[in-house]
Amino acid sequence: MRHNRIMRLCSDSMMAALYVILAYFSFRIGNLTFSLASLPVLLIALLYSPSDAILVALVGEFLNQTLKYGLGPTTVLWMIPGALRAFVVSLVQMIYRHKGKYLEEHLVMYYITMLFASLLLTTANTGVIYLDAYLYNYPAEYTAFETLYRFLSSMVTSILVSSILIPVIRALNHVSFVGRLPKKTKEVETASLKEWESLSGKGKEEYK
Repeated sequence: MRHNRIMRLCSDSMMAALYVILAYFSFRIGNLTFSLASLPVLLIALLYSPSDAILVALVGEFLNQTLKYGLGPTTVLWMIPGALRAFVVSLVQMIYRHKGKYLEEHLVMYYITMLFASLLLTTANTGVIYLDAYLYNYPAEYTAFETLYRFLSSMVTSILVSSILIPVIRALNHVSFVGRLPKKTKEVETASLKEWESLSGKGKEEYK
């Protein structure tokens, strides 16, 4: 159990760092901006718990903001949208896991969840952009004009990243050291109960 926690913490740290790197290498096609920065956050959301996904999103975006723009009055606000997306995806995954399934095994609901979470992030980001425009006197007309492109870019990027994640997740399912949270099946519950009952005293405390 402790080994799994250490592996998850290491995974969270690496994915937060990867988030910063991918955010730096975003690219534009016309008026649309594309970035694969969401990939490590969504990967953790599908593998582990909501707390892991939110942690990666918060730390990754904090580093991204401070490295690009430094600390400012809206730095914390820029961290919230990504955390919201991470929470939504990981929450739906957790619901499926308790049913003995994984979200990515049900493609229709998988893509609906990813699109909804992405649109939620873009909506929250748009609110922060308008606040930035107000604080720093950006032209409001330009901000409004870009909003449509932001939503379109968000949807296209979401479909692209979601499609990339499917083979990645399937490959990681066969890697023992990843330590993915298992489906909540009767077999898992029985195995966990037997392991718990085999411990006593200090051993139970360490298991916790």
